[in-house]
Amino acid sequence: MTREHLVQDLRNVQLDGFRLAPTLRTVAAMNPDASQVEFVAAMVSAGVHPNTAAKQFRQARQEQVENGMGQLNKDGTFVEFTWS
Repeated sequence: MTREHLVQDLRNVQLDGFRLAPTLRTVAAMNPDASQVEFVAAMVSAGVHPNTAAKQFRQARQEQVENGMGQLNKDGTFVEFTWS
């Protein structure tokens, strides 16, 4: 996962008119192999506060786990991911 890829996803989703928090959760959900460190670094490079990026990443992952999409590694990537 590259920082540029995550930032481009952020820009693409922002074009859809979402507010910041839902946008960040959407980008995190779109990138199941991004670790929290990678995600936060990419979002910070795009001007997002690191605490905001981290919180929304964790919330997106929690929702994905609760919806049975997989289990997480310690870094926030999925052990096994299932699109549902």
